Parts: sequence; structure tokens; C-alpha cells
Amino acid sequence: MFGLNEFPARVSWLRGVSRPSRFPMGHHHNAIEFQFIKRGQGAYFVNGRQYPLRKYSLLVIFPNQVHYFIPSPDGYIEKAHLIFPWKRLRNILGAAYFKPDFPRHMRLSESEAVTLELILNRIQEENNRREEYWTEIIEAKLKEFAFFVKRISLRPQPPHRENPVISQLVNYLEQHLSFRISSIAELVGFEDFGVFNRAFKQAAGLTPSTYRHVIQRKNNPGV
Repeated sequence: MFGLNEFPARVSWLRGVSRPSRFPMGHHHNAIEFQFIKRGQGAYFVNGRQYPLRKYSLLVIFPNQVHYFIPSPDGYIEKAHLIFPWKRLRNILGAAYFKPDFPRHMRLSESEAVTLELILNRIQEENNRREEYWTEIIEAKLKEFAFFVKRISLRPQPPHRENPVISQLVNYLEQHLSFRISSIAELVGFEDFGVFNRAFKQAAGLTPSTYRHVIQRKNNPGV
């Protein structure tokens, strides 16, 4: 993943209207990865678990976890990812080293999101320019990033309030793949399909049709 002459830390940004693939491909690697969502929403699937992501979300993906991202259809997305081989940087991070029991998903305040963006942009800038002492500056920024994220993880996260109607709908979608989505919406009490569509997207990070494509691919990976 990293070339011989490449410093083992990389930041990249995705900005624009992103259309989900009907058959997303999962991948894995031997590095730790942080996904920061600045704008937009969608869902990450990590080792089969779904994480609905929206503005100011941070997701931690540990080495060798199979993952893929599905953005909300035709929505603008702005997200960054930081990736580095965690074992090689253990000596750099010291007490900021991330252990496997670290929280996977965090919601950030606006000020926390601004701080993380500044750190990520500085790492990217130093990696691109490679002026004198650039590796030392990146090491310092990685430490700052790690300690800052650890501090965020220590504060209480807003409780996740699961909508029982949406949960019932998800079960219907998974168990009745041949049913029309509008029919399933009526079965669980939604008379207005537009209201149902927005409620599902808010809860799951994806539209019902996109979520169904994900389930179909999961059940039939060779299709």
C-alpha cells in the first residue's frame, strides 16, 4: 500500500456528487484508517456492520477489516481519510496508540470537526510539499490527531435513538426482497412515500432502494 520512499501516512479528500455503485466492492488492508465526513451522508459497512454517517462523523477502521462506503444517491459528499500502518508508527504515537477496543464511530461538534480538518490538511500539505523537516512535522501532527481523537472518545456520545418503525422496515426489506418498497412502506404505516423515504435515509444513511441493492449483493456476492 505504501511505496518504499513514501512516508507511512496519507490524507486524501473526496469532494463532489458521488453516485453509489449498484454492486460495491469491499476491500481491506494492513493499515488503520480514519474516515472524516465533513458534508453529506451515506453508510459505511465494516465487517458486515453498518455505520450510518452524516455531517461531522468520524469512523475508525482497523487493519484487515473489510469495508466499503455507499453515499446517498446524487448527494454532495465531502470526506477525508487518513491512513497509516499503525504498528510502524507505534513508537511515534506512544500513549496515543490506538488499541483494538477503541470506539469505532464518533460524532463531532463543529469546533472538533474544524480542528480535525486543520490537522488533516496540514498532513496532506506537508506530504505534498516535502520541504525540510516535513516528516517530523507529520509525526507531530499525527500525535496531535491521535490525542485529540482520543479526547473526543472520552466524552459521552449522543445516544442513538432507534426508530422502531424503521427497524421493522429494515427487517421487511431484508426478508422480502421481491416486494415493492412502496408496498412495504404501507405495511409499516407510511401513507406518504416521500416522508417514508426521508425517514429511512435519515435513520440508515441510505435510501431504501440503495439499501436493498446492498442486501441483494450481500446475499448473492457472485451476481
